[in-house]
Amino acid sequence: MISSGSNLARTTPSVVIGCHEQALGQPKVKAIWSVTKISRQCGSEWSDRKGCSDEIRDKKDLGILQMDPTNPEWDSWLYRIGCPVWGCKEWGGIVYPLGTPSTEYLSWYSQHFPTVEGNSTFYAVPPVSTFEKWRDQAAPGFKFCFKFPKSISHDKQLTFCDVELKDWLHKLSILEEADHLGPTFLQLGPSFAYKSLDRLEKFLRALPNQWPWAVELRHLDWFDAGPQETRLEDLLRELQIDRVLFDSRPLNSLDPSDLTETASQVRKPKSPFRTSVTGTRPMVRLIGRNNPNEVTQYWQFWATQINDSFARFGTVCIHCLD
Repeated sequence: MISSGSNLARTTPSVVIGCHEQALGQPKVKAIWSVTKISRQCGSEWSDRKGCSDEIRDKKDLGILQMDPTNPEWDSWLYRIGCPVWGCKEWGGIVYPLGTPSTEYLSWYSQHFPTVEGNSTFYAVPPVSTFEKWRDQAAPGFKFCFKFPKSISHDKQLTFCDVELKDWLHKLSILEEADHLGPTFLQLGPSFAYKSLDRLEKFLRALPNQWPWAVELRHLDWFDAGPQETRLEDLLRELQIDRVLFDSRPLNSLDPSDLTETASQVRKPKSPFRTSVTGTRPMVRLIGRNNPNEVTQYWQFWATQINDSFARFGTVCIHCLD
């Protein structure tokens, strides 16, 4: 269960900002640039406290961020800002010292960022020993925001998955007991339609109700701006589960500039845009472009939403593709 030590994180908004590496393997250094950009617009302390000045922020070579040797006290921060991964060799000399072994990436990352959106668990769930290692390496107050494994969400579509779910919850409990568990989100595939609402409801009601959850839906049935969408959001509000607010407008606002954006425009869904909040930790996934200057208006839009509309809620996650 959520411990009393995490109450502060529930009452102050948090932000997760990330830039994914695209299929062609481009470096992820833009992740740091985008994090500082949105944090400035949201009024976060991240740039000042972690040494990322305007001068560094505006350079392609971001320089070296020095690790704060003191306890980062993440639960006291107004926003949680992070990336979708913590291990990236291109960050040598930026997040971790050059030559840092990959086994130490998380320790360094969690001193610079208070959270991470972990997509790797969608593809494969590691053993208990890995979760224990993550727990022990993470800085105090650091939160993991993992995605449900596809074996549950896509392969079995929430049915006959008791064994997988029991294993998943057991492994998440390792992080929860150490106060390292952020919102875990259930992304459902484009074939999961409104006719499966009863199945979704049964599944959600079986989850530990004091843990933070979010749901991302992609079938157009869930976006009818009518009775179906209303029934969905009423259910999520009752259960205090957040609806992932997926925004791919930035990605599709211009023609692709390279092969990575071309692939993303084909692969990423063009779901209708929503800003409705159903729980206490709104999660926004903003799908951007390789040139951060092309998405500035969207950063500004979400910075305003966070400040004006989400300020009384717990966690806001903003996710941007590189």
